[in-house]
Amino acid sequence: MAELFSILFFIGLIITCVFMAKPSLSQFKNRPALTRKKIALYGFGTCLVLFALIGVFAPKAPASTTAVVENMEKETPVVEPKAEKATDVKVESKENNQEKELETIKGYNKAILAVRNHGNNVLEIDLPATEVAFTDLDYIDHTSRTTRDILIKILKNPPTQQFSAIRFVIFADLRDQYNNKKNEPIFQLTYDYAEIKKINIDADYVDHRLFLNFAMFGLRSPVAHEMFEGWCAKDDNAEKSGSFCQ
Repeated sequence: MAELFSILFFIGLIITCVFMAKPSLSQFKNRPALTRKKIALYGFGTCLVLFALIGVFAPKAPASTTAVVENMEKETPVVEPKAEKATDVKVESKENNQEKELETIKGYNKAILAVRNHGNNVLEIDLPATEVAFTDLDYIDHTSRTTRDILIKILKNPPTQQFSAIRFVIFADLRDQYNNKKNEPIFQLTYDYAEIKKINIDADYVDHRLFLNFAMFGLRSPVAHEMFEGWCAKDDNAEKSGSFCQ
């Protein structure tokens, strides 16, 4: 409807302008021509009415949603994701690194049963007593050779954790008075980490007893007492292992 009134408005405006320029055109049959004053009155009056009708029938513009959106943005609280504390991230990263290092050490020898960070910065490694030992003395001899090989790998790839000692706990199958078999620790070797780091491990051969100079023997079962005494009394073991046998 508004489009029709718009067309009529422009037609009426054009006719009014033409009649204003040449009033004689407004003469019809026996009627005299209109004066410019009447042409202006009738013509522009009609145009004003048409213009008003255009405004009435013009389609309403949709309400602006910008203000509503802005208000909603202002009123809706923005929940920001909680940023992880830097200290928490560091602690988690440190723990992951420690676990990876322990897994790496466990892979240094297939005989290793378990590796853990014991209290007071002690790296603790569980080993089984060798099953190929011919005598009780061979248990300590074989174990010290195995621990030497593992220690050399640790010294060549030092962990980031600060250890004061490395302890090897040796497990064996024992039988109690009722002939029940139990796998229990029988002895342990605790190496002073600061001291063994001074050993020249680049030599062609490193005697396993050299490492024992900086180790302490720990009794975990009575059966290991005779092992220890017998090993220290054999050949030059006591001489080569320094204070270990004292």
